[in-house]
Amino acid sequence: MKRLLVALSAVILVIALIAVISSPPLTNVVVTSEDMRRALETNDGIIQRQITVNGGDSITITLYSYLGDGMRWSASVANTSVLKQDGPRELIYDAPPIPVIVFGPGKEIWTFKALDTGVVTITMTYSAGPDGIQNVNTLELVVEVDGG
Repeated sequence: MKRLLVALSAVILVIALIAVISSPPLTNVVVTSEDMRRALETNDGIIQRQITVNGGDSITITLYSYLGDGMRWSASVANTSVLKQDGPRELIYDAPPIPVIVFGPGKEIWTFKALDTGVVTITMTYSAGPDGIQNVNTLELVVEVDGG
């Protein structure tokens, strides 16, 4: 029985290691409501960050958003041969909304994939409308992609 337990544990460990090794590394960048407030007070609403990733890595950007008030984040990537958006953004409420109320604090989650070496800027703007009416905050994320 003891040998079976040890063998089973070894198999589970090997499977877990394979899952970790085979999945691309993930870098998470988080912008909170406090980050946004501080940027408005000190830097015209601009939040600046810089990260370094390897080619093939994924980047997840988690942004505070007050869902339902018309404000949304939009993204622009300066060079899509180095980095591209990987899938649609996700909208997540901090608490499930009451059916009558269709707004509340939450977050938008964006995922990007590093494709090739280089330096690229992701510019994300929190605003209402396609023309940036009521532009509130801007995230300028400089991403350096190494060869890995």
